[in-house]
Amino acid sequence: MSDVSSDLKECLRKYPAAVNVISLRQADGSFTCITATAVTVATLQPPIMLVCVGRESAFGRAVQDVDYFAINVLAQGQVDVANAGAGSVAQEDREKIGVWEDGAERTPILLGAQANMVCRKHEVIPVGTHLMVLGEVVTANSTELVAPLLYLNRGYGAFVPE
Repeated sequence: MSDVSSDLKECLRKYPAAVNVISLRQADGSFTCITATAVTVATLQPPIMLVCVGRESAFGRAVQDVDYFAINVLAQGQVDVANAGAGSVAQEDREKIGVWEDGAERTPILLGAQANMVCRKHEVIPVGTHLMVLGEVVTANSTELVAPLLYLNRGYGAFVPE
């Protein structure tokens, strides 16, 4: 890894990010998810979200073959779901962690999350080791309680406003 890449990784350790689990259901009905912090809105008109995932991850391979995926913004009490999506649980067992139901277009959404957005895949752009996945939001729901799970300096935490 180049010095700049190492320096960037160190900088990103100090960059707080919301923890998201990106989920999808493949044509055979199997569930696939991955934990991601590289998630943001690309544009509001039309409403398009951007998610970056590892190209060689199970999710990175699966997202190429589906039309819909969901972004689930985790709440503070969902560290187990975050860890599962990050690899502490085998892909085939991840749907057992947390409570999931099928939302629009049979796309799995996590109950109790801060927010859920079901997206129609718009474009997948390979960039280095990752894929930039753009999705047009078809449904968006959020809770009234604002208690997101955050990731900072290799650990989970909470935001406490001043």
